Amino acid sequence: MLTVRAAPDILPLIRAKLQERLAQITVHEDESRLARDGTADAEQALYCLMIRYRPRLAENSLAEADIADLLDAVETVAKSTRWDDLRYIDSLNVIYECWPGDAQGDAKRAFLSAYCRALRSLVSS
Repeated sequence: MLTVRAAPDILPLIRAKLQERLAQITVHEDESRLARDGTADAEQALYCLMIRYRPRLAENSLAEADIADLLDAVETVAKSTRWDDLRYIDSLNVIYECWPGDAQGDAKRAFLSAYCRALRSLVSS
């Protein structure tokens, strides 16, 4: 398994940027009602987010039928976010940056809720 760790001297910079991102997002914690438990394998969920769903989000072509699976992958990745493997938070950052406007409004709010939980978990640890 591949892991990606930041050099110790840049961890404060990463933490500061994550705190800035968290401050930019307004979300209500009850927005996760569309998401499932996030029980998928973390590596598989990461793969699905980046290979299957990111391109569709960027092109604004995500099918309604894919939303539940996307949110399940998001929940799994959000729960797997940690400092010793930055791939997980990086994938959530990428999804955040490529999700167009308010496309799939309820799903985006559910994503933002999980994303904020992951950001809070990292910046508080």
